[in-house]
Amino acid sequence: MYRHIVVAFDRSPLAREALSAAAWLAWRCDGEIDLLEAVRPPLPLLTPRPLPGVAQAETEALMNDLAERKTQLSHEAQRLRESGIRANGVAIPGAPAGAILEYTRRFRADLIAMGTHSRSLAERWLLGSVAMEVIHHAPVPVLIVPRQARFRHEEQLRVLVALDGSELSEKALAGALMLTYTVPTSLTLFEVMPGEAPAPEERTPEWYATPVIGAGDYLDSLCTHLGGQGQTCERAFSAGDPANEILDYAEHGEFDLIAVSSHGRTGLDRVLLGSVAERIIRRANVPVLVAARSSLPSLEAQSRMAARA
Repeated sequence: MYRHIVVAFDRSPLAREALSAAAWLAWRCDGEIDLLEAVRPPLPLLTPRPLPGVAQAETEALMNDLAERKTQLSHEAQRLRESGIRANGVAIPGAPAGAILEYTRRFRADLIAMGTHSRSLAERWLLGSVAMEVIHHAPVPVLIVPRQARFRHEEQLRVLVALDGSELSEKALAGALMLTYTVPTSLTLFEVMPGEAPAPEERTPEWYATPVIGAGDYLDSLCTHLGGQGQTCERAFSAGDPANEILDYAEHGEFDLIAVSSHGRTGLDRVLLGSVAERIIRRANVPVLVAARSSLPSLEAQSRMAARA
């Protein structure tokens, strides 16, 4: 269950969109939000020896900056508390990615929520270096709100789970299952096989529900496994480029969120799902839940924990 959420917050519109998603999750499950902002210390001057008084002045400037950010974050947290959501404002010194990761580990948060400004692979800041570093090293799933995305939801959250048959890709399903323990959620498991799909206007709901060539019974077995835990799910199929097909179906099916894993691997064409995840994040119109290699227990281990609960 995602009950303790760290929101990387800088008062930008994207950060507020990420906060909106996190606040809804926390409100639905009586969870808690930590609004976290990292303040970079001043860069040291490249001089042979420290200049008199410079270190002290830099320290004072950093402390003043931290105090100002803390005050601003406290006001934001107070607004959340007035809405019935437990919230704290935290400003800490350090580089943003490292500060987010260290804070998450130290206080054992369940989820990180953040926005990302990137849109082009040609840009050096692929997902924004901060978001990329957090995704790759986070001990928990990361809820990313891309620049063009908006968090929309009804009473039930509709989640599209991208799978490729690998154990690593099933981290996405494990992350989505955590949502089902947090808020009412419907899951659709989606598998993309090599090949070519019909033109978009020819893809009916019946076409997506029919296994494509080579799909096998992988999704059926997962649905049966989940059914044994009392969790129902739908399954859907397509063929072609994984990122394009996932994005097309997410829009076609009017999903609220896409769940993917990083560092997974597709079967026949050996395409890294990590790169697929990056492409999805750059172009998605809804938030993307990214589960990294080490961020969650395996699906089997999570099933055992659910059975004991």
